[in-house]
Amino acid sequence: MINLASTPNLIEVIYQHADAQPDATALICGNTTLSAGELRNIVDRCAAELLRQGLTDGDRLGIQLQDTWEFVAVLLAAIRISVTVVPLDWRASPREIERLSDYFALTGIARVPGSPDIRALQDPITIYVDGVWLHNLPDSGTPLPPVNNVTPFLISLSSGTTGDPKGVYCTFEDFTARLQRNLKVFEALPGLRYLSCLPLCFSAGIFYCLDSLCLGNVVILYPTLFAPQEIIKAVKQHRATLLLVVPTIVRGLLELPESRPPLLHDLIYLISTGGPLTPDEKKLTVTQINANFYDIFGTSASGLLCVAGPDDMATAPKSLGRAMPFLEHEIVDNDGSTVPIDTPGLLRCRGAGISDSAWEGDKDTARSEGIDAGWYYTGDIASIDSNGRYYLHGRADNVINRGGVNIYPNVIEAVLRKHQKVNEVVVFGKPDPQLGEYVAAMIVVTGQVNDADLIAYCRDKLAPHLVPKEFIFKSSLSKTSAGKIKLPADASH
Repeated sequence: MINLASTPNLIEVIYQHADAQPDATALICGNTTLSAGELRNIVDRCAAELLRQGLTDGDRLGIQLQDTWEFVAVLLAAIRISVTVVPLDWRASPREIERLSDYFALTGIARVPGSPDIRALQDPITIYVDGVWLHNLPDSGTPLPPVNNVTPFLISLSSGTTGDPKGVYCTFEDFTARLQRNLKVFEALPGLRYLSCLPLCFSAGIFYCLDSLCLGNVVILYPTLFAPQEIIKAVKQHRATLLLVVPTIVRGLLELPESRPPLLHDLIYLISTGGPLTPDEKKLTVTQINANFYDIFGTSASGLLCVAGPDDMATAPKSLGRAMPFLEHEIVDNDGSTVPIDTPGLLRCRGAGISDSAWEGDKDTARSEGIDAGWYYTGDIASIDSNGRYYLHGRADNVINRGGVNIYPNVIEAVLRKHQKVNEVVVFGKPDPQLGEYVAAMIVVTGQVNDADLIAYCRDKLAPHLVPKEFIFKSSLSKTSAGKIKLPADASH
C-alpha cells in the first residue's frame, strides 16, 4: 500500500495508484466503468477546463450533481487545482442553492444541464456537467499547476437537524490523519469493493469514497434513493465487501421477511453511521444481516471518534463502543473538569485530524465554536464506563430542561421505538411558561394508536417527568440528505 504519511495530498495518492495499475477498476456507476488511468485522464482534463472557466487556487466550487461518477470527477478535478469544494444536495431547491451560494461566497457551481436558473448575489460561474461533457473535454494542453498542499480541499457541511449551514474546513493533513485512524481499526479496508449508497454531499459519503480511492479500492456508486431489496441485490451483483449505511437502511433490512441469517454474509464490513440504533437493533443486525457489523460515531469536524464492533454489540449494546486511536477523549463538566465514571458530561477530544478552521458567513475564520484550549467540544452529552466504553445521552443543545431537570431525548425515543406501532419518532422540548420546557414527541405510526395509548405505554416504562406531554402524529418525518430526522420549527432549540 502507498505510504500515506509520505504523500503530501490525496490527489498524489490516487495518481500513484493510477501510475502503478492504470487498468485496475477504480469507479463503477451504472453502465460506466472507469479504470484508474481513465479516471486520472478525465480528472486532468476537467481540471484544465475549470481553470479555463476562471477557477483558481483558493476559490470555492459548489457541486450540485447526483451521486454519480461525474460528481467524483469534478470533485477530484477541483482538488487537483486547489479549489475548495462545497458539496451541495442535488435535490435542493433553487432558492436553497441561492442561499448556500451566497452564504459560502461560491466562485462557481457545477450543476446538471437543464437545472433551474438561480439568482445568487455572488453570481457564481455555472458549469453544466454530464458524462458527455466530461468525455468530450480536450486534453489539458499545458501542464497543470502543482497542488497547493495548504489550501483546504473541502468544506464539510454539518448534517445536523436545524440552524444555518455549518461548514468546517478539511485539509490534506486532516484527511490523512483520519484515514490512518480508520485503518488502525478497520485493518482489512485496503482491497475492498465499496458500495457507495450514501449521498456524496454527506460527509461520511464523500470521505469513504475518497478513502477507498486512496486505498486503491473499487468504488461502486449506487443511487441513494432505493428500497432495501435493491441494496441486497446490488451487494451481490457487484460483489461488494464494504457497505456504509444510515440507521434507516438498517431498519429497512431488518424488516424484510427474508432477513434470515446472515442476509449480507459476504460483506467484510457493514458500517452504520449518522444516528443511533437501539440495542436490540444492533444485536439483530449482527445475527441477521452481517456478523462484521460496526456502528460508528463522529462529526464533520473530527472524523470518527468512537466505534462499536460485534463484541461491543454483545456485551454493551447501548454504548458507542470505544474511542478511536490517536485521539485523546474526555468527559467534562461545564468548567472543563473531568467527571466521574458513568456520569454524563460534555464530550471533548483533541489530536491530529480535527479541523480548527471554518467558513462562517462571508469570511474565513479560526473556528471558535467548540474549540477551547486545544480541545474540540463535539456538543454531545456522553459518559464513559469502567471498561472504557462511551455512551451518548444526547446533544447538549437538544437537552430538555424541565423545571431544572435535564432530560435526554434519546432515552425516550428508544422506549417509543420499541412500541409495535411506532415506526419513527423524534423527541424534543417545547416552551412551557411554568417549567421552561415540556417533552413533546413527533411520531409516525402504523395502525390505530392514540395519545392515551402512548402515554400509558410510556408511563409503564419511564419516570413520570420523562413521559411526553404532547404527541404529534405525522405520515412521515422530514429528513436531511443524510437520513437524519429534522426537528420541527417550534422546538425549543
